[in-house]
Amino acid sequence: MSEKKRKRKKHRAVIPYITTPLIYLAASMIIVVPMCLVALNYAVNLVHKAQPSFSYSISDIELNSDGFVPSAQNSGTVKRPELKVGDKAAQLSCAETGLSCDVFFGRNRASFRQGAGMKTDILPGDTGVCELYGYRADTFKSLKNLKIGDKLKLETSWGTFIYSVSDITTATEPPADTMNQSLLLVTESDDTAFSYLNDESLYVLADIESGPQLEEVQK
Repeated sequence: MSEKKRKRKKHRAVIPYITTPLIYLAASMIIVVPMCLVALNYAVNLVHKAQPSFSYSISDIELNSDGFVPSAQNSGTVKRPELKVGDKAAQLSCAETGLSCDVFFGRNRASFRQGAGMKTDILPGDTGVCELYGYRADTFKSLKNLKIGDKLKLETSWGTFIYSVSDITTATEPPADTMNQSLLLVTESDDTAFSYLNDESLYVLADIESGPQLEEVQK
Protein backbone atom coordinates (compact mmCIF):
# COMPACT_ATOMS: atom_id res chain seq x y z
CA MET A 1 0.00 0.00 0.00
CA SER A 2 1.34 3.36 -0.93
CA GLU A 3 2.14 5.99 1.66
CA LYS A 4 -0.59 8.24 0.26
CA LYS A 5 -3.30 5.58 0.60
CA ARG A 6 -2.07 4.72 4.10
CA LYS A 7 -2.50 8.35 5.22
CA ARG A 8 -5.95 8.58 3.64
CA LYS A 9 -7.08 5.43 5.48
CA LYS A 10 -5.70 6.75 8.77
CA HIS A 11 -7.55 10.01 8.24
CA ARG A 12 -10.86 8.19 7.61
CA ALA A 13 -10.40 6.15 10.78
CA VAL A 14 -10.37 9.38 12.83
CA ILE A 15 -13.60 10.76 11.33
CA PRO A 16 -16.00 8.64 13.50
CA TYR A 17 -14.37 10.03 16.65
CA ILE A 18 -15.40 13.52 15.51
CA THR A 19 -18.77 12.86 13.91
CA THR A 20 -20.18 10.62 16.68
CA PRO A 21 -19.97 13.28 19.45
CA LEU A 22 -21.40 15.85 17.03
CA ILE A 23 -24.37 13.56 16.28
CA TYR A 24 -25.04 13.05 19.99
CA LEU A 25 -24.75 16.80 20.58
CA ALA A 26 -27.20 17.56 17.77
CA ALA A 27 -29.61 14.91 19.06
CA SER A 28 -29.51 16.42 22.55
CA MET A 29 -30.21 19.89 21.18
CA ILE A 30 -33.14 18.63 19.10
CA ILE A 31 -34.67 16.20 21.63
CA VAL A 32 -33.30 16.60 25.15
CA VAL A 33 -33.38 20.41 25.45
CA PRO A 34 -37.03 20.80 24.31
CA MET A 35 -38.01 17.96 26.66
CA CYS A 36 -36.30 19.76 29.56
CA LEU A 37 -38.11 23.01 28.73
CA VAL A 38 -41.46 21.21 28.62
CA ALA A 39 -40.68 19.60 31.98
CA LEU A 40 -39.72 22.99 33.46
CA ASN A 41 -42.94 24.60 32.25
CA TYR A 42 -44.95 21.74 33.72
CA ALA A 43 -43.06 22.11 37.01
CA VAL A 44 -43.77 25.87 37.13
CA ASN A 45 -47.50 25.33 36.63
CA LEU A 46 -47.53 22.51 39.19
CA VAL A 47 -45.77 24.60 41.83
CA HIS A 48 -48.13 27.55 41.36
CA LYS A 49 -51.15 25.27 41.67
CA ALA A 50 -49.75 23.58 44.76
CA GLN A 51 -48.70 26.78 46.54
CA PRO A 52 -52.05 27.40 48.30
CA SER A 53 -51.55 24.15 50.22
CA PHE A 54 -48.00 24.97 51.35
CA SER A 55 -47.51 25.77 55.01
CA TYR A 56 -46.52 29.35 55.86
CA SER A 57 -43.07 30.21 57.13
CA ILE A 58 -42.58 32.67 59.97
CA SER A 59 -41.51 35.31 57.44
CA ASP A 60 -44.76 35.08 55.46
CA ILE A 61 -47.57 37.60 55.82
CA GLU A 62 -50.72 36.00 57.17
CA LEU A 63 -53.76 36.47 54.98
CA ASN A 64 -57.08 37.36 56.54
CA SER A 65 -60.46 36.82 54.87
CA ASP A 66 -62.48 37.06 58.09
CA GLY A 67 -65.25 39.61 57.99
CA PHE A 68 -65.07 40.25 54.26
CA VAL A 69 -68.57 41.01 53.05
CA PRO A 70 -68.95 42.45 49.51
CA SER A 71 -71.04 45.59 49.15
CA ALA A 72 -73.43 46.06 46.23
CA GLN A 73 -73.20 49.87 46.33
CA ASN A 74 -72.22 51.07 42.85
CA SER A 75 -72.50 54.86 43.08
CA GLY A 76 -72.21 57.80 45.45
CA THR A 77 -69.45 58.43 47.98
CA VAL A 78 -68.38 55.85 50.56
CA LYS A 79 -66.18 55.81 53.63
CA ARG A 80 -62.55 54.87 53.07
CA PRO A 81 -61.80 51.38 54.40
CA GLU A 82 -59.07 50.61 56.91
CA LEU A 83 -57.01 47.78 55.45
CA LYS A 84 -53.90 46.01 56.65
CA VAL A 85 -51.47 44.13 54.44
CA GLY A 86 -52.81 40.60 54.09
CA ASP A 87 -56.49 41.53 54.42
CA LYS A 88 -58.84 40.34 51.70
CA ALA A 89 -59.66 43.52 49.81
CA ALA A 90 -61.83 42.31 46.93
CA GLN A 91 -63.17 39.55 44.73
CA LEU A 92 -62.26 39.84 41.04
CA SER A 93 -64.25 38.12 38.30
CA CYS A 94 -64.83 38.16 34.55
CA ALA A 95 -67.83 36.31 33.12
CA GLU A 96 -66.36 36.20 29.61
CA THR A 97 -63.23 34.25 30.63
CA GLY A 98 -64.24 32.51 33.85
CA LEU A 99 -61.72 34.51 35.88
CA SER A 100 -62.52 34.45 39.60
CA CYS A 101 -60.05 35.10 42.41
CA ASP A 102 -59.59 36.66 45.82
CA VAL A 103 -57.63 39.91 45.97
CA PHE A 104 -55.51 40.66 49.02
CA PHE A 105 -54.14 44.00 50.16
CA GLY A 106 -50.44 44.16 49.33
CA ARG A 107 -48.18 42.58 46.72
CA ASN A 108 -46.35 39.63 48.25
CA ARG A 109 -45.91 35.92 47.70
CA ALA A 110 -48.57 35.08 50.28
CA SER A 111 -51.14 37.05 48.27
CA PHE A 112 -50.02 35.47 45.00
CA ARG A 113 -50.31 31.98 46.49
CA GLN A 114 -53.99 32.51 47.26
CA GLY A 115 -55.07 34.89 44.50
CA ALA A 116 -53.96 38.37 43.47
CA GLY A 117 -52.23 41.20 45.31
CA MET A 118 -53.42 44.82 45.29
CA LYS A 119 -50.91 47.66 45.30
CA THR A 120 -51.56 49.63 48.46
CA ASP A 121 -51.35 53.25 47.26
CA ILE A 122 -54.58 53.52 45.21
CA LEU A 123 -57.80 51.66 46.02
CA PRO A 124 -60.86 51.05 43.83
CA GLY A 125 -62.82 54.29 44.07
CA ASP A 126 -59.73 56.49 44.29
CA THR A 127 -58.68 58.82 41.50
CA GLY A 128 -55.90 57.02 39.70
CA VAL A 129 -55.02 53.48 38.67
CA CYS A 130 -55.70 50.57 41.01
CA GLU A 131 -53.11 47.87 40.26
CA LEU A 132 -53.60 44.12 40.78
CA TYR A 133 -50.80 41.58 40.39
CA GLY A 134 -50.92 37.79 40.03
CA TYR A 135 -49.19 34.73 38.62
CA ARG A 136 -49.71 34.18 34.88
CA ALA A 137 -49.47 30.40 35.30
CA ASP A 138 -52.21 30.29 37.93
CA THR A 139 -54.48 33.15 39.06
CA PHE A 140 -54.25 35.19 35.86
CA LYS A 141 -54.03 32.24 33.48
CA SER A 142 -57.35 33.15 31.83
CA LEU A 143 -56.14 36.65 30.91
CA LYS A 144 -54.96 35.21 27.59
CA ASN A 145 -58.64 34.88 26.65
CA LEU A 146 -59.55 38.50 27.48
CA LYS A 147 -60.71 40.80 24.70
CA ILE A 148 -61.20 44.54 24.42
CA GLY A 149 -64.63 45.39 25.81
CA ASP A 150 -64.83 42.46 28.25
CA LYS A 151 -66.14 43.40 31.70
CA LEU A 152 -64.20 43.03 34.94
CA LYS A 153 -66.17 42.98 38.18
CA LEU A 154 -64.39 43.97 41.39
CA GLU A 155 -66.43 43.45 44.56
CA THR A 156 -65.09 45.14 47.69
CA SER A 157 -66.46 45.70 51.19
CA TRP A 158 -67.15 49.35 50.27
CA GLY A 159 -68.74 48.85 46.85
CA THR A 160 -68.94 46.97 43.56
CA PHE A 161 -66.97 48.26 40.58
CA ILE A 162 -67.45 47.40 36.92
CA TYR A 163 -64.62 48.02 34.47
CA SER A 164 -64.41 47.64 30.69
CA VAL A 165 -61.15 46.33 29.21
CA SER A 166 -59.68 49.06 27.00
CA ASP A 167 -56.10 47.92 26.35
CA ILE A 168 -54.20 44.61 26.40
CA THR A 169 -50.48 44.89 25.77
CA THR A 170 -47.16 43.18 26.42
CA ALA A 171 -44.51 45.79 27.11
CA THR A 172 -41.80 46.98 29.49
CA GLU A 173 -43.97 49.84 30.79
CA PRO A 174 -47.70 50.05 31.64
CA PRO A 175 -50.11 51.99 29.39
CA ALA A 176 -49.92 55.73 30.00
CA ASP A 177 -53.39 56.67 28.69
CA THR A 178 -55.75 56.16 31.63
CA MET A 179 -59.02 57.57 32.93
CA ASN A 180 -59.53 59.17 36.35
CA GLN A 181 -60.40 55.73 37.71
CA SER A 182 -58.87 52.69 36.05
CA LEU A 183 -57.98 49.11 36.89
CA LEU A 184 -54.67 47.59 35.77
CA LEU A 185 -53.94 43.86 35.88
CA VAL A 186 -50.24 42.99 35.74
CA THR A 187 -48.64 39.59 35.26
CA GLU A 188 -45.75 37.86 33.51
CA SER A 189 -45.48 38.18 29.72
CA ASP A 190 -46.13 34.42 29.36
CA ASP A 191 -46.50 31.32 31.53
CA THR A 192 -43.29 29.54 30.53
CA ALA A 193 -40.39 28.78 32.87
CA PHE A 194 -38.20 31.79 33.77
CA SER A 195 -40.67 34.22 32.17
CA TYR A 196 -40.34 36.38 35.28
CA LEU A 197 -36.81 37.18 34.10
CA ASN A 198 -38.26 38.85 31.00
CA ASP A 199 -38.29 42.64 31.19
CA GLU A 200 -41.76 42.67 29.62
CA SER A 201 -45.07 42.17 31.42
CA LEU A 202 -48.65 41.65 30.30
CA TYR A 203 -50.79 44.70 31.10
CA VAL A 204 -54.59 44.69 31.01
CA LEU A 205 -56.06 48.17 31.40
CA ALA A 206 -59.76 48.59 32.13
CA ASP A 207 -61.77 51.82 32.43
CA ILE A 208 -64.41 52.26 35.08
CA GLU A 209 -68.08 52.05 34.11
CA SER A 210 -69.68 52.14 37.54
CA GLY A 211 -68.70 52.19 41.19
CA PRO A 212 -68.72 54.47 44.23
CA GLN A 213 -66.17 57.19 44.92
CA LEU A 214 -64.02 56.95 48.05
CA GLU A 215 -64.07 59.92 50.36
CA GLU A 216 -61.03 62.16 50.09
CA VAL A 217 -58.13 61.63 52.50
CA GLN A 218 -58.24 64.21 55.29
CA LYS A 219 -55.06 66.29 55.36
